[in-house]
This record gives sequence, C-alpha cells and structure tokens, in this order.
Amino acid sequence: LAQKIEELTKNKNSLNVVCKVGSPLQEDLIHCVSSAYLESDQKLNTEYKNKMRILDENRKSNLLKSQRIWLKSRKTKCDFEYKNAEGGREAEIYIIDCYAQENTKRINLLSYK
Repeated sequence: LAQKIEELTKNKNSLNVVCKVGSPLQEDLIHCVSSAYLESDQKLNTEYKNKMRILDENRKSNLLKSQRIWLKSRKTKCDFEYKNAEGGREAEIYIIDCYAQENTKRINLLSYK
C-alpha cells in the first residue's frame, strides 16, 4: 500500500495546483487528498526535525522510538481503512486521506509546547 500511496502522490507539483473542492470527479478527489497528504507530510517532516534539534540526547532517543511506533500504527490504521473500502472506487481516496489526517494529528502532538 505504501507503494500505492507513492504512485498516487508522486507528482510533487500537486502542491502547486488548486484543488477543485466539491468536484465529484475521481481524479479531482484524488488530487485534492494527494495535495493535502503531501502538504501534511512536508509539515510533519519539518516539525519532527525542529523538535529533534531542541531535545537532549535522551529525549531524542525517546522521540525516535515514539516516531517509529507511530509510523507502524499509522500504517496499520490506514491499511485497515483501505481494506474496508478495497474494490470500491473510493479506496485510494480513503488511504491517502487517512495518511493526511494521521499526519496532522502527529504534527499537532509534536508542536504542542
């Protein structure tokens, strides 16, 4: 499934194209969630790096462990959502949206002071 997400979001230019909110077209929906995912992924990476810069070695180690556990948890959750919709046209949208939503939750946790 990670490969599927990469395929669907491989066009990094998705961030530069305006999302057609409310469009019922499958292509537009995938574009919108892909854009949201790519944006959340960039923010997550930035927030994680910023947090790692300010922590002492012990806390860095703990954050790294936590991040690895979270990545596995996110994959499990989103894989489950994908499998529930598998075979349906919305399956691809569900998994990308799931990753974007989980990224946003993690960003909020990492940025909490």
